[in-house]
Amino acid sequence: MFELSLVKALQAIGNPFLDYLMFGLTYLGDELFFMAVALILYWCVDKRFGFKVMNVFIVSAAVVEGFKNIFDRPRPYEEGAKSIFEPTDGGSMPSGHTHTIANLSTQTALRWRKRPLIILGAVLTAVVALTRLYLGQHYLTDVLVGAALGLGLAWGVSLLFELLKDREDKIVFVVLPLCFLLAVVLRALGFDNEKLFTVLGVYPALCIGYYAEKRYIRLNVRTVWYKNLCKIFIGGIAVGVFYFLPDLLPLPQEVMLTEFLKYFVVGIMATVGAMELFNLLKLYDKEPAEIFNIPAAYIELTETPDADVKSAQKAEKPKKERKKKPVSKKSETPETEADAAPPDTDEADGAEAAAGQPRRVEKPAAEAPTEEPRTDGEPEPAEPVEPEPAAEPTGAESAEAKAAEPAGTEKPSEEGSKNG
Repeated sequence: MFELSLVKALQAIGNPFLDYLMFGLTYLGDELFFMAVALILYWCVDKRFGFKVMNVFIVSAAVVEGFKNIFDRPRPYEEGAKSIFEPTDGGSMPSGHTHTIANLSTQTALRWRKRPLIILGAVLTAVVALTRLYLGQHYLTDVLVGAALGLGLAWGVSLLFELLKDREDKIVFVVLPLCFLLAVVLRALGFDNEKLFTVLGVYPALCIGYYAEKRYIRLNVRTVWYKNLCKIFIGGIAVGVFYFLPDLLPLPQEVMLTEFLKYFVVGIMATVGAMELFNLLKLYDKEPAEIFNIPAAYIELTETPDADVKSAQKAEKPKKERKKKPVSKKSETPETEADAAPPDTDEADGAEAAAGQPRRVEKPAAEAPTEEPRTDGEPEPAEPVEPEPAAEPTGAESAEAKAAEPAGTEKPSEEGSKNG
């Protein structure tokens, strides 16, 4: 058999150092490693994405476990190869470790879509698959099917999860009764698969914890790096205590019930319990409007120091525009022309005197008042500009004008010339 010969060939080149190296690398595909990464994402990066990673993995792991029971294929160490270190229980087809690392790699690649991350995920999947062959736990077809299931289920279940949009926390109303009903029915039928009862215990707990955290705590996971390190350290200790504590307590000898309750408590602690602990330790702040559900856009506006000033200015601007008066064309002269001397009118005066018409003295047009903004927000009226007096004619000019006037005409008075 080719697959068995391949496993034996890999083990033939082994040595103690390589044995320990392969044994350590194979834990990259263990469920505990996956859940640790998912909790770090949930605590420090993105709560929704962390919850999604856990959901996708649990559903996919249930499918893989179902295939193991259906195929029930013997492992290589049961057919002539040796098992390096402790042998793994259950069927050989498909490989659970390879599925786990492929699932995690696919979800992170779909989330960030970075080439280095995609390459890293592919390399880690290949390494874990190689360790399963070297340790004598799986055949080549086992790891290939496991990798394909990890990629396909991660992609497919992720698409289904995104259909929930912002209502992903509502799945607790489906998961909770379904898992409890399955646990009761399967135990009544004498089904004693430990991994299955572990999933039935932890899955509803994760959903309950996420629902409670999103509805009532709503912590913001974005914070500085050293606070994230504190969260990982403290949260890991807290979850570890609840993970190992049941083994030290005198619990019932019913293994399935003990595993169900143990992982249910661990799931609650990992989601809502850890978040409340981080809040008490001030490792990050609460999100705005967590109680009254105020829109974030309104919060950003009201929290801006100059928001009221800007809104007042916007309200005052149309008010100023309404107060402006139309300016005549005569007043549209530059300020430099207003200060200039009046034009020379000697020729015009001589023409009027020759025609026998009284001389007209025009008043310069008054400059339109300019509006300057006052400090209190109201426009301040500009001071009126007094017109410059017209230049009076000299003695020679007045004599020439009198001589040019026809006899019998009277010289208009000064008042009349101004009104004319």
